[in-house]
Amino acid sequence: MTTKARKVMMATAIPLWIPPDEDGPQLLPCGGLFDAVRVRVGLAPYVLARLNSASGPVIQDACAWTWLVEAGGARGWDLAGAEVVCGEAGVLVPPLRPEPRALPRWILPGATATFLIEAGALRAALAAFAGGRMGREVLPPARRLVRCGGCPEYYPEGSVHVCGPPPELAGVDLEARLSLGQWAQEECVLCGVAFNGEEKTRTLGPVFDRMRQPHTVRACASRCEGKA
Repeated sequence: MTTKARKVMMATAIPLWIPPDEDGPQLLPCGGLFDAVRVRVGLAPYVLARLNSASGPVIQDACAWTWLVEAGGARGWDLAGAEVVCGEAGVLVPPLRPEPRALPRWILPGATATFLIEAGALRAALAAFAGGRMGREVLPPARRLVRCGGCPEYYPEGSVHVCGPPPELAGVDLEARLSLGQWAQEECVLCGVAFNGEEKTRTLGPVFDRMRQPHTVRACASRCEGKA
């Protein structure tokens, strides 16, 4: 995060619906707290530049940048390059300080006390590009994000999702590091100590071998809590 972004964050009141850093992105419903306007990633920087200081914080993901407006403020909009998310649909809201290079994340070009932008200003900025080549390109439709039952990640509904390793094993070469006893849940996956059948253990997983087959592994319940 840049120095400018930190200063903006300090000057901006943080709404209670912004998830804590440790919780990661959270899927929040639109229509009550706000409506969301997704602008495709190739057009969004131009809209931001046109808004200048009128823009508040923006959510950036791989396909689009998302501005939040007052609930009901963007209903009925039909502008090329943008999509209104309202009603029962949701938007994935990141914490203010996500993991480095993680998406979604906040872009903080200006400070607004509610993290919402005035709907009329955003519509005017979008309308300025609606007739051009960039505006005519179609934004990929938003798909409902669902949370995986096996890991903390979200993924678009209907897509194929493969769980990443548990946080304790992130970045670890499992094939090189884990013994047969660890794969078989006979030894702690973090410290390698063999279980005696009496101590409490905790389950980590799924983890995948080189053939992409899922496995459940175990760790000491207390001795290795939080240990990588």
